[in-house]
Amino acid sequence: MADLYGALCTYRRSSDLVEMLNRLDSQTRPLDHLVVVDNDADDHVIDLVTKHPISNRVTVEILGAPDNPGPAGAFALAQQRLVGVAQPDDLFITFDDDDPPATDTLLEDLSAFAEVELADETVAGVGLRGGVLNERTGMISPRPQHPELAHGPDSEEADHLHGGWFPCYRFGALREVSGFDEGLFWGFEELDVGRRLRAHGYSLRVASALYRSVAPVREPTGWFTPLAEPSWRHFYRHRNLIRILRRDRAWAGLSLTIGLRLVLKPLVQVRRSPTLAFWHLRTNLDAVRDGFRRCPDPKHRRHLPS
Repeated sequence: MADLYGALCTYRRSSDLVEMLNRLDSQTRPLDHLVVVDNDADDHVIDLVTKHPISNRVTVEILGAPDNPGPAGAFALAQQRLVGVAQPDDLFITFDDDDPPATDTLLEDLSAFAEVELADETVAGVGLRGGVLNERTGMISPRPQHPELAHGPDSEEADHLHGGWFPCYRFGALREVSGFDEGLFWGFEELDVGRRLRAHGYSLRVASALYRSVAPVREPTGWFTPLAEPSWRHFYRHRNLIRILRRDRAWAGLSLTIGLRLVLKPLVQVRRSPTLAFWHLRTNLDAVRDGFRRCPDPKHRRHLPS
């Protein structure tokens, strides 16, 4: 059985981090190695992790990243740290500090699913939830396609795995495509990795039955959902999607994403909510500009909370 290497990203959420470590420590299939990346490089986190009981069961390392590279940068750091430690067929699983496993058997169940699916050498990873990017529309069709159904396929193919749902990659395949792009900072970093794996001839599998057993039913979203309240996440999500569509030459999806979702959607809601609509329009145009740059604009950090 392959070893299981975890990468846990945390940032100024001690209570969430403790809860996550508690849930990882209670797993019936423990991790073999855990790299905790603290994007605030706080000594308190080092003390908290080293004194946690999980350190007695699992090899735990702590990396401090004082410049806050976001989840994408944190996972890239963890992967780099494990070069020469993890073997190509070992598994690299990513965790956010606020998305703990729903059950104590989740890692055991996911590992069993991975053992079956990864017998196919063209499969690079598994997870509980994923999606397929439609290059003509720029929209993502989720997998499982119908999570509300009591019965359905146990496994579905996706072109990327969703963060927060325990994406788990074959370490060698991840290295082959250079792993996570730290320049993305936050948002769609798994879409970026999955699309690059797909371009190298790999596929990804979603544990649909396992997802249905632990996840709440979610209503599907469409093109014209209400405008969200202002958040720094909005800029990064759209900036990164623009970069990915542009890199993959998905010109139809790029045009529709910019024209309909990023420009027309806020414009049609100007009369109803002018302040919010103009915030979205300005932020969307910032995202488009930065998405078309060869290198990300270092000033993008102005979108982060102070």
